[in-house]
Amino acid sequence: MTPPSVIARLCLPADARVDQRVPKKLLIENGARTPADKRQISDGIEELHWIAALKPGTLGAVSYTHLMWTAPGSSVPSVTSTMRRCV
Repeated sequence: MTPPSVIARLCLPADARVDQRVPKKLLIENGARTPADKRQISDGIEELHWIAALKPGTLGAVSYTHLMWTAPGSSVPSVTSTMRRCV
């Protein structure tokens, strides 16, 4: 299976589609807590695409609420990693 075929099988509503490339620099600045995390992202991820934002307004479903936190939605990413050869 390829990423496009998996995404197609999700049958995501058109309103939920974002289809934007996320710059690796943005991911490093906002998603990495340590220098090691930054290196891992920089060396291990080639491309990141934001496919869809799954929220109650785009899915017709309610958000999940727990006693301590709320999950108002979810994202569907597609990540292309760099290939490392094992010798």
